Amino acid sequence: MMAIGSQLDGGKIHGPKPDLSGPGLSVNTESLLGPEGLKVVCDYRSVLAEVLLGVMGNQNLEKIFPAFKSQRVGLASNLI
Repeated sequence: MMAIGSQLDGGKIHGPKPDLSGPGLSVNTESLLGPEGLKVVCDYRSVLAEVLLGVMGNQNLEKIFPAFKSQRVGLASNLI
């Protein structure tokens, strides 16, 4: 995912890099859910929640993503 904006902590890759060296790289393996057989290491809702909260000031994340517990990604530099 790519994010661009003046209120974002840019110029770096956020989160862990996916492991490309494992012997189990295959799109048929259930644990590898992303495109091209890569493990999903960051839920996109966490990224969107950070932008909504830190950049847009929206405090109603529960209404947008019901029953979702967001994890800090480090993208929004001014989290409220």
